[in-house]
Formats: sequence, structure tokens, C-alpha cells
Amino acid sequence: MKMNKLVLLCLGFALSGCGAINQQHQQIKSNVEQPVFKSEIDKFTGQKSVAWMKVYYDSIGRYANGKQFNKIFHSSKKPDDKKPVGVININSDFREHKYLRCHSVDWLADGEIVKPLHAEYKSQVERSPHVHVNEGVSSYFAFDSFKKLAGASRIEYRICNDEFQMTPEELEALGHVFNEITK
Repeated sequence: MKMNKLVLLCLGFALSGCGAINQQHQQIKSNVEQPVFKSEIDKFTGQKSVAWMKVYYDSIGRYANGKQFNKIFHSSKKPDDKKPVGVININSDFREHKYLRCHSVDWLADGEIVKPLHAEYKSQVERSPHVHVNEGVSSYFAFDSFKKLAGASRIEYRICNDEFQMTPEELEALGHVFNEITK
């Protein structure tokens, strides 16, 4: 009888600990997935810089395997620039290189092809908190292409042969970055 009470007591502590761990996990997830928006003007040069970033929990806590890419939308301009360039960076963590040999990126805005000026692939092996690979592609868009993407109601992109679609939140954020940089 004493043994059963002890087992039940230990089980109760373990389960309450699991609840606390799950609550802590949810708190970390909600804090990480909060998007960050910044708009700044350099007081020495007058250069304006606008950026939006969202890091998805799966890409830091577990391997996202491309299910959800972190996104950074960025644009900057000098005071005399009329048509700033827009940059979309997408990256994620993988157990091993996924796009090392094939990292072409293609874009569609409301079903129409949008060509970047150029795209850059970057890969980095990280060892903390565990060994993994962070891979990303930055696409640079001329003003008119950036404008087309910012006004789209649907953006699809393909890395190598894998197709993805931006979320409504990301579409809104891209439009916000464009509107802010063109003020």
C-alpha cells in the first residue's frame, strides 16, 4: 500500500512537472514567433532602413525541414533614392544540407512570374544547441518587382523543386515594409 502511494505521489510530481515544462515550451514558442518590425533613419547619412522579421519556433527548437521558413523582408534607401530595392530572405534549419546542390529560387505574385535581380544562397553548419545546418536564400528585387510582390494577395516561391506559399501575415508584413520605405 505504501509503495502504491509513493508511486502515485511520484507520478503526480512528474505530471505536474510535465505541465510546467509544456507551459514553458508554449511561452518560448509564443515569444519567438512574435514578428519584429523596425523602421529607422540614420542621423548621419539620412539612409532609411525598414525591416520585418519572423522566426518560427520549429526552426530553432526542432528541425523545420522547410515546413516553415524564417522570413526577413528588408529595404533601405538613401535620401535621393526614388526606387529602393527590396530583399526577401528565407532560411531554415535542417539536419543536413538540403539545398546545397540545388538552390535556385523562383517567385510568383498572384500567379505571375516575378524575377529577382539576383539571389544568394548561404549555408552555415551550427553546433549549438545541436549540430544542424542553417540554409537560406536572399532574393533581391528591383523596385517594380518589389512593388508587385508587396501588393500581391498570394505569393508562391520555389526553392529547387520544393514549393511554398507565404502566409497572410507575411503578405501583410511585406506590404507594410514596402509602404514604409516608399513614404
